[in-house]
Amino acid sequence: MSMKRRQQSRWERKNGEMRYGGKSYGEALMLRSIKFFALSIVSLIIVGNSLSYSQDDYEKWKKGETDKYQQWKDARDKEFTEFLKADWKAFQSFKEQTFFDVPKPKILPVAPPRSTVKPSGPQKPQPPKNPEVKTEPKKDPKAETKPQAEIQPLPKPRTEPQPESKVEPKPEEKSVVPVPPSPPPSNAVDPAENSSSLSLDFYEASVPILYDNGLTAHLEGVPSPKSISAFWEAMSKSNYEDFVKQAQLNKERMKLNDWGYCEFLNKTAEKLFPGSRNESNMFDWFMLSKSGYLAKIGYSGDNVYLLLPTTGVLYGVTYYMFGNSTTKFYSVMFDRYEKAEISKMFSYDQNYPDAVKLTGCRVDAAPDIHSDVQTKTLKFTHNGSQYSVKVEFDRSAVKFFEYYPQTDLEVYFDAVPSTDARTSLLDAIRPLLKDRSETEAVDLLLHFVQTAFKYETDDEQFGREKPFFPEETLYYPGSDCEDRAVLFSFLVRNLLGLEVVGLDYPNHVATAVRFKGDVNGDQVVYQNRKFIICDPTYINADYGMCMPQFKNVKPGVIALK
Repeated sequence: MSMKRRQQSRWERKNGEMRYGGKSYGEALMLRSIKFFALSIVSLIIVGNSLSYSQDDYEKWKKGETDKYQQWKDARDKEFTEFLKADWKAFQSFKEQTFFDVPKPKILPVAPPRSTVKPSGPQKPQPPKNPEVKTEPKKDPKAETKPQAEIQPLPKPRTEPQPESKVEPKPEEKSVVPVPPSPPPSNAVDPAENSSSLSLDFYEASVPILYDNGLTAHLEGVPSPKSISAFWEAMSKSNYEDFVKQAQLNKERMKLNDWGYCEFLNKTAEKLFPGSRNESNMFDWFMLSKSGYLAKIGYSGDNVYLLLPTTGVLYGVTYYMFGNSTTKFYSVMFDRYEKAEISKMFSYDQNYPDAVKLTGCRVDAAPDIHSDVQTKTLKFTHNGSQYSVKVEFDRSAVKFFEYYPQTDLEVYFDAVPSTDARTSLLDAIRPLLKDRSETEAVDLLLHFVQTAFKYETDDEQFGREKPFFPEETLYYPGSDCEDRAVLFSFLVRNLLGLEVVGLDYPNHVATAVRFKGDVNGDQVVYQNRKFIICDPTYINADYGMCMPQFKNVKPGVIALK
């Protein structure tokens, strides 16, 4: 008999009720449910035991891998510690060229009316002559060319086409930048065992720091291979990983670039080692190495110096070169303008494993450290009319840039201002450009930059050379040629969508604009394209008017984003 027939045979009708195996339908259904439930419980117990067994295996594997990784790190640090004990030697220093080799003029020329000026022919730009400095021969980085950005099309004029097209100011899309969450108050930090906390004042932002007590290792005695290797060994035995994670999270939260990250580490070091520049520099060296940055230290006499290679030039700074590498390691001081003038320094050739990143100085995002927005009214003259614009700037960003290293000019030209400065400046000037042609709009922007700011050399204002980022030009009472060129370039690119290049003359910086229409005047030819000279420092000069002393000078070209 088949299975189906056997199952059917167990059903029977008794007293009008269907029964199964002698039991009522309800009793049979309940019995089957109990059996199914019991089977499910047994299955869950089996599966649970299996999962528990798998989890135990995973935890054992995880611990084994963690132990292997820790052993690998310990072996790496031990090897580096042993290396530091012996392989030191004296290295010769070199001095990087200065930003400008002679003082800038204290009085600017005033341009004559355009009708009296005869334009010069096109100039083919070439790199500026290097100043005579005692340094290793090098290619001037400011003369290197980069691919040009595409020109953004100008808006169509509202009226019928004229011989020269009208410029409708390009609308600015206001992007909403989320405000980073405020860090918890320092008393909210719950230090773990063998840990301490501090509150770091980083450009007026209060940042809570939790650190392992082992990070406060000290340099015993005078700098020497033995004492320096002992410092590294002690630091490597601490819980430095958690501090590195904290520091990198703060870097992201405050939108710091590589140089800002270095400053953050340095200010933390100054808090941990008050009054000891040697230990601060060694702390920076250790943490940068553990963060993947290429860094070294050197010593001369009783002083320890931090040596960093950067993605660009650091003008006027002493540097060292190791082995057969062409990488320059600059002796940096961060927020101090004083520079190390050491002819010979003891250091080492070998780099820490996996520490390969160069410290970048580009400002691709404005630092967002602490909101300190201030306002300023700027007045200027254009074609006999007086104008005033109200602008905002972030004072904390200005403080951040106060001792920023002097680096490649394109870094300043391509820097991104704070949202407050960018929005307020563009919104204030945009209405003034309405219904103006290309040349009229460029002339207004030129006259704004030429006359809204007092001309003052860096020597007069700071006693040192200091190129400005756009935010700084809005803040400081005076500015000079490169500062005005940077600001003018920012305005033309963002308000008119025209391509701009920087012009690097001997001890002078100007700009040139590639107009959409056919425009005459003093010009340079770059990559077979015509750029009209626009000098934001030549007072009352219009587009196409070059300072007389530079008419026959071939400038280097600074290609911008």
